[in-house]
Order: sequence, then C-alpha cells, then structure tokens
Amino acid sequence: MSVSPAQRLGFYGPPVFVLILFYGIIAVVLAAGLRMCDAHFVYRLDDAYIHMAVAKNLVRHGVWGVTPQAFTSSTSSLVWPGLLAITYAVTGVNSYAPLVLNLVAAGLLIVWLHGRLRRMNPHPGYLALAVAAIVFVASAPALVFSGLEHVGHILIMLVLLQLGVEALADANPPRDGGDCQLERLGPGRAPALLALAALAPAVRYESLFLVGVLGGLFYLRGRRGFAVAFVAAACLPIGLYGLYSRAHGWFFLPNSVVLKGQRPDFYTAGGVLDFAGAALGRLGANPAMLLLLTLAAFTTAVRFWKVRRLWDETAVLNLAVAAAMLPHLLFIELKFSRYDAYLAAMVLYGSAVAWHRQLAFAASAHLRTMPIHRFTAVAVLIVAAAWIWWPRTVGLLWSTPAAMQNIYRQQYQMADFLRRYHDRDGVAVNDIGLVSFATDARILDVWGLANMAIARNRPWKVTWQQVDRLAREGGVRLAMVYDSWFLHYGGVPPPWIKVGTWTVPELRVLGDTSVSIYAVDPAIRGPLVRELREFARRLPPEVMQAGPYTVSQAAGEAGS
Repeated sequence: MSVSPAQRLGFYGPPVFVLILFYGIIAVVLAAGLRMCDAHFVYRLDDAYIHMAVAKNLVRHGVWGVTPQAFTSSTSSLVWPGLLAITYAVTGVNSYAPLVLNLVAAGLLIVWLHGRLRRMNPHPGYLALAVAAIVFVASAPALVFSGLEHVGHILIMLVLLQLGVEALADANPPRDGGDCQLERLGPGRAPALLALAALAPAVRYESLFLVGVLGGLFYLRGRRGFAVAFVAAACLPIGLYGLYSRAHGWFFLPNSVVLKGQRPDFYTAGGVLDFAGAALGRLGANPAMLLLLTLAAFTTAVRFWKVRRLWDETAVLNLAVAAAMLPHLLFIELKFSRYDAYLAAMVLYGSAVAWHRQLAFAASAHLRTMPIHRFTAVAVLIVAAAWIWWPRTVGLLWSTPAAMQNIYRQQYQMADFLRRYHDRDGVAVNDIGLVSFATDARILDVWGLANMAIARNRPWKVTWQQVDRLAREGGVRLAMVYDSWFLHYGGVPPPWIKVGTWTVPELRVLGDTSVSIYAVDPAIRGPLVRELREFARRLPPEVMQAGPYTVSQAAGEAGS
C-alpha cells in the first residue's frame, strides 16, 4: 500500500521538527558560549568535571576517585562516570564527551517520546507540541550544557514508567490469590523491567522513589515475587557500591548524596514538626513543582473517576508519577531544576497521555464555540503556568552562556594556573571539579565531597585548626578557596599567607565571586607571587586582581 506525502509528513514531521528545533537551539547557545569564553568550551556547572575526573582517573590509573591517589565517593551517579570512562578509553580523555553523549540521549528521548505518543493516533501538530513541551519544560537543552547525566536519566525514567504501568495494567492477577510468576508479565518484559530497575538508581539515586512506588503497585497487584525481585534489582548495584565504599572508609552513600540530601529527625516530636515545616516551606518556595504535583494528582483523580477501573493504564501512570513526586519533593534539595527535571518530564508525559483528546478538541474548530468564561479560564491557566515555568525553561537556557562564562572566568582559570605550575602538588580548594579534571594534583576538598574527615564533621564541627592540620598532613602547599565558605569553620587558617584574590564581576553559578590564593607552605610564597604575576596576563580582563602579588608586580614594573 502506497503512503501519501501527507501521511509521511504525519509520521516523520513531528520528530524531525522537534529535533531540528532542539539541535538548532543547542547550536545557537554553543556559539554564544564559545564567544563569551574566548573560544574555550566549558560546562555551565563545575559538577560535570567531578564525573569527568573520576572517568579520567579510572582509565589512566585504575582509580575511582577525583584524584589518581585514592578512592573517593564523590559522584551522585555510578553509571555516568563509567560511561565516560568507556568513551575515554576509545577516544582519549577530552572535554566534549559529556556534550556528545547528552546530544545522543536527547535525540533518543525525542524519538522515543514520538514513538510512544504516536500510538494514541493524535494530530501531528499536537504530537509535535507534546514532545516539544516535555523536552523543553524539562529543561533538556540547558541540561545538555550541564555535562551531567540528567538527559539520559529522563529517558530511562520514562521508559521504566511506561513499561511498569503496562505490566500493571495488562495481565490479571492470579485467581487463587497466590504469587504471579515472572512469565505472566509477557515475553521479555520481566527482564527488561528488572534491568531498568537496576539501571535507574545507578544513574541517579532518587530513581529509587519511582522504583519503590512501582514495586508497591506490583505487590498490590498480586505479583509479590516480582515486586520483591524488582526492588532487589534496584538495590543491588547501589548496595554493592555502598559496601565497597564502606570498605574504603567512606559513607555507604556518595558524599554528594549525604551532604546535599535532607536528613530529618523522626525520633522526636520536635524533629517531625521541623521536618514538616521545612518540607512545606520547600514546596511553597517552588511553585513550579507544586503546580506539577497538583496536575499529576488532578489527572489521576479525573481518570479514575471517568473510567471507574482500578488498574487503568493511564490512571496508574499518573498515580505512580504523583506518588514518586512526594518523597522527592520532601527529601531532595530543590535549589536546582536539574534535580527534578525527570519529574517534570514524567508529569507532562502522563498529562499528554491522559488529556490528548481534550486538548485536541480544544485546539480544533470547536474552540470558536467555547463559552467565553471557559476560554478565559483556560487562557488564565496557560498564562499562569507559563509565568511560573519561564525561569526554569527559557530563563535557564538564556542564562547558559553567562553561566559558562562564569565558570570560565574563575574555575577554568584556577585549573589552568594549577596545571601550569602545580600539576602534582597538594592544593586546597572548595570546588573540586575542573581542578581535579585538568590536573593530577593532590586535592584537599575543604567542603567535603572528596574528603571524609571534613564530610563527617561538616559544617558545625569543622574548625580552621582541623583544616590546617589536614592541609599540613596532606602536604598541601597552596590554597585557592572562597573565604566566605570558611565562616562556619572560624575563618581561614591564620597561618596561611594570603597572596592574592581573583574576583569576577558576576555571580551566576559560582560559590562566590572572589577566590583567594594562599601560600599554605610559607616556603612557596615567593615562587607563588612570581607565578601569579606571570599568569596575570593570561587572565580575562574582566577578572579583577588584588593582593600582595599585584603590589609586587606594580613595584617591579615601576622599578624597571
């Protein structure tokens, strides 16, 4: 049977349109970032380089750590550094691997969304709009420039969600009330679900929320054995890593998870009340995610009321999303949209499945006959949603070149300086990413991601005396740190000799605008001054330099 051009357009048009739009935007942002960073490519977050450093050291030295010297549990993903290491083993260590992997993941995400939503036989315009909305509201273009695993994580979570709810909705539970064997889930579906259950938490630990919800639903559905196997598969890789980490003297969970997560006190009534108040405060301070939670809950309720069937696929899909959102919003820090991007994608995917007929009707010619009060209500809701989500979508993407420039003017310059003059020396820093990726320095992480002595006591029990002792025991010769981050420690250790300060004009994604350079070892003060004077001409002109080394430079120039 021949296929008309219109039918071809209906099949290929939506994904091609979204792919062209997506990669076109990426190209524009990349060009702007390169222009603002003097043709140097950098990611918008220093965190990307932590994973890249682990991958580099794994390939070159066989060490899972941010430095070649020893194991460190510093990354919130187990799969991403491993995938980068495989890439580096083939292509060599480079800065572009995370960008390329993210671009591939984004393309697969768009194609998968098109393939799944097309099964509803929607209008091509609606299909293109739905795919674009999911991808862009989840901030996928900006996440590509984060250099992290979030785009791939969105894809994995959507596939896991869809396969899980299909398995829950398809087969009937055993009539005798007994356990349901894995074979009843359909050929190939059980192994795929178990593999995805193991993969998702290894990509991002918060995937356990959705795994737990789906496991509970499998148990309620009567598939008790599979429910246990499903949850066990998710716990296996992170459990093995946790035991390996403990054997090396680190936390069971990575330091990035322990230090950034919420650890409530449920042992006392006051602790429970404090947690409840803090959770409500986080939800109130994040109207975008609160709006999505409301949408998921509303869609679930309407669908159940409409079909009056307990295991309806669309209803279960939205129920699983709403149930997985709650623990994430209660326990995970909501400061950065990258942490909850997968939630936004899942909610919009569930809504696109549940409301496609209603939205298609609203977008048809019947829109002209809609009563004015309904039209006004819909318009107000659309405007309100756009206003709430603007900072997380367009705003985040618009700020990406400036964020890249922020990293370039400070973190990139720090790494470049250390690579040239102190590539294998001991150095104390706050942000460990670019410094550890660009050098083989022995790093003292004064924030705690890569140092257990700091992590166990941070922030209130750490003192400047402890930091100074760790620096001297570790052979640290210089420090490039934020003075403001030492306030909880009682200040920067007084024995350290301040040699200079670099200050950038804007604070976008950095911990502070000013980084101070100290001679921890008094013997290197003179050489450090000369090195900084020599490096000064390489700094971007917007970086303001101050401190003794600039005075020495001025005096030297006056004398000459």
